[in-house]
Amino acid sequence: MVDGCKKSGTENKSYCVDHIERSSYAGTVLATIALRESERLKAARRSGWKFIDVNGSRSREILENLAVAGAQTLPRLGAMVDLDVKTLGAYLTALERAGRVKTMKVASRRGAMRWIVMLIDKA
Repeated sequence: MVDGCKKSGTENKSYCVDHIERSSYAGTVLATIALRESERLKAARRSGWKFIDVNGSRSREILENLAVAGAQTLPRLGAMVDLDVKTLGAYLTALERAGRVKTMKVASRRGAMRWIVMLIDKA
């Protein structure tokens, strides 16, 4: 319980809704969000693939998304990881140079060209 708070937590939790940010889980989530934003701002300031951390949280999120959902187009992957295509392109260039992903230009059924991103199989 938080000193001075008269509300009780639900289901025997020690924090009420007004003070949930003080729980250890919420603290971890908030720290992860802050780290993500910090990485995003650093990359945006420097604007270039050379400054992308291929082991950072955003890079891990991209790789995890590809591992779960499989190969995807740039716009779809960007929507899944909440990055615009230009910023995603910088991450993918860094990840491709690190040997983690591969991008390929393929034709759709209608003949339009599009970029597909996939994980590189390390087997």
